[in-house]
Amino acid sequence: METKESKSILKDVPTWALAILIFIGVNIVYYVSDALLTPHTQTGIISNILNDILIAAGCFFLVRRNPKSIWYVPLMFNALLIISSIVEPNFWKTLMWISICGGWVLSIIASIIGARVGRRAADSNANVQQ
Repeated sequence: METKESKSILKDVPTWALAILIFIGVNIVYYVSDALLTPHTQTGIISNILNDILIAAGCFFLVRRNPKSIWYVPLMFNALLIISSIVEPNFWKTLMWISICGGWVLSIIASIIGARVGRRAADSNANVQQ
């Protein structure tokens, strides 16, 4: 008797394509939350923290899925923030750099943890199949 395997649509999608899709989704959430929350809080810090958490979660799950993608997933997720920090002349003079750079560090840490978990899972699957 054959076992039924659930076929996932996203199983065969490359990691870089999933990173682009998640990147677009995170940016939509960021801009919507920034538009809704900034008039009430006078700063965009809440939307930046939400953005940092979503980026870190995306980095973790994608790098866990493919540990070799640790070299490009954090860069893809933080591309707009890296470019804005280079282009914006007053970036380092405002306090926004604290939350943005904190998000960079958080995404790198999440990627490292995801790579370790992904490698451990791949090693245990290889041992089971032998």
